[in-house]
This record gives sequence, C-alpha cells and structure tokens, in this order.
Amino acid sequence: MLHRLAFDKSITVVNSDSFWIDGYFLETNLEQIHDGDPVTIKLMGFSQTLRGHVDSVARGIDVANAQPDSSGFASVNPIFTWVRITQRVPVRIHIDQVPEGVRLVADMTATVQIDPAPK
Repeated sequence: MLHRLAFDKSITVVNSDSFWIDGYFLETNLEQIHDGDPVTIKLMGFSQTLRGHVDSVARGIDVANAQPDSSGFASVNPIFTWVRITQRVPVRIHIDQVPEGVRLVADMTATVQIDPAPK
C-alpha cells in the first residue's frame, strides 16, 4: 500500500555534478576575457585552489533604470543622472578540477583569477 505524505516545506534539488561559478567582471575588462581562458579559483574557507576555464560570457544584463517599451527598446527614465557606472557582466566559469577534501556547496563565495590564454 502506498502512503502519501504531505509536507509544508518545499525542497530544492542540487545536482552535485553540475556546479559552476558566475564571476561578475567589469565591462571594461571583457576585451581581455575569452572562452577557454584558464581560471584559478579560491573558495572562502578552503586553502586549496581549484582549476577551471571560462565557459561563456553573458550576452545581456538588466539595466535597473531602463524599462522596455512595447517594441522591446529601453525607455530611459528622464530623471537619470547620466553618470555612467561600469556594469558588471556575468562570466560563467566551468570547474575542471576540485581537490580532494573540498566540498562544493551552492552559493559559496569564491575569488577567481582569469589567466588569459597565450596567443
């Protein structure tokens, strides 16, 4: 006989084989970042470093004060100060190697260093 149990909590499933890192880089640095560039990763709380590579660079970001109109174009709020702050663009890092003893957990804090590939 099957029993159905009701729970009042939701659950989140995390695939432990599909971790990645999103690094947020200034748009002024994007010219130097290329798919495949090697990356050194340092997780907060661990002394070991991880290795990875640039998987992709985001193709769009949300601009907080611009609302699209019916045609999809941004309609800039007229009270905008016109002081441009450098945007941060997500760069997805694929994790290639995790040292033994390092447990990955979603939403951990990491510092990443992209080492441009030799040309």
